[in-house]
Amino acid sequence: PGYLVVPASLVWYTPPEILTQLADKTSSIPDSAFTTASDVFAFSVIMYEVCAGRYPYAKCDRRQYMENVCQGRRDTVQDIRVSDIIKNLITECWSHDPLYRPEFSQINAALHNRETSHLWHSSSEPENLHRLQFARNGFV
Repeated sequence: PGYLVVPASLVWYTPPEILTQLADKTSSIPDSAFTTASDVFAFSVIMYEVCAGRYPYAKCDRRQYMENVCQGRRDTVQDIRVSDIIKNLITECWSHDPLYRPEFSQINAALHNRETSHLWHSSSEPENLHRLQFARNGFV
């Protein structure tokens, strides 16, 4: 009770402050170790996967991945075909120091920023399709 065992498949989403405990052969982590900042780190890995179409350090095994993350090394975002705003957001979210990771409210604001929001629409989406729902609900 009060401890969580991290499954091997979730190591990829686990922040360095928790991976360090795992690397020290501790298989059980106190629930209190998991914070909003650790969730932000996990979210950054998901953002990377969505934007890059691959896992960070896709060619590394689990141990190599843990070593890289614990030592503050991250996969490059430079070759991802997204705006610099999104690249910077990913980089900030997987900061080694949890105090430097943004809050989810800041992430939400960045993703809804006018400069980034157009990047999330499919090129196959008919122009003004998003307005149809508003028109049906009387919001035009």
